[in-house]
Amino acid sequence: MPWGKCVPVSNKKLIGLCGTQYHGHPKGCHNFCTRPSCPPTMQSLSICLDDFYLIWIKYPIGTHVRDKLKVHPDWSIYQARNILYWQATARKILQKVVDKFLVLHSDYRVLGPKEHLDSWAIDMTATIAQFGIVLNWGVDWALQEYTYVLRYAGIPIEKAGARRMRRLAKQFPIVYGDRSMFKECVSCHYRPCLVHMKNNPSLYVNQQIGNLKIESMTASGDWLVRCDCGRRKVIPKHRPFCTGFGCRCQQQPGPCPQQAIVGP
Repeated sequence: MPWGKCVPVSNKKLIGLCGTQYHGHPKGCHNFCTRPSCPPTMQSLSICLDDFYLIWIKYPIGTHVRDKLKVHPDWSIYQARNILYWQATARKILQKVVDKFLVLHSDYRVLGPKEHLDSWAIDMTATIAQFGIVLNWGVDWALQEYTYVLRYAGIPIEKAGARRMRRLAKQFPIVYGDRSMFKECVSCHYRPCLVHMKNNPSLYVNQQIGNLKIESMTASGDWLVRCDCGRRKVIPKHRPFCTGFGCRCQQQPGPCPQQAIVGP
């Protein structure tokens, strides 16, 4: 069966990875720091990672590319591999597998096709390797014959009791960790917490979050930011980014940056 139970592998360096530049996107994915469902404004994960299934299909991307190049011989490999031309088809195939999975595992919840665990610092390359599947990221795209499309399943988090949630918070602190350190964090429903941006600071430099633009991270680990009004301020390293959000140009303290992006 194209699914299996496994233990998700955590890797803090993956937080914000979608902000890394790639072909045609020098600033990374255009949804990074802008779309509500993308980092750093991910909503809370709705499944328990301690009872976790990985569901996948192996899609013949090489065949797809060759077929496209026959129809469009003037296209480049990158154009032929564009996800606009194959992702929807692959997702339909995967959805049929998901439907079969749910027939046999009715107590589980399967995350949507746009919910990616990399945003919660889960290393999917290392996780899927538990099934003997090796993702060769360094191989030239033109040489790849297959790609994998994934979905994730687990017991719904509302079925987890307090004891289980405490255990999950210890095992996956970025996903389920307590936010009672600062009063501003108690009512925040977004994960991972912006404090984890410090694991990959270079990806957030020059990003606009709310009315603040991140200029740099100092050698001591503090954020140097500039408000739209021109004022600069330093957000100390011991505080989450959002608890230091705001500027004197505002009559009231600024909203949490997630709220500034997502809206009410």
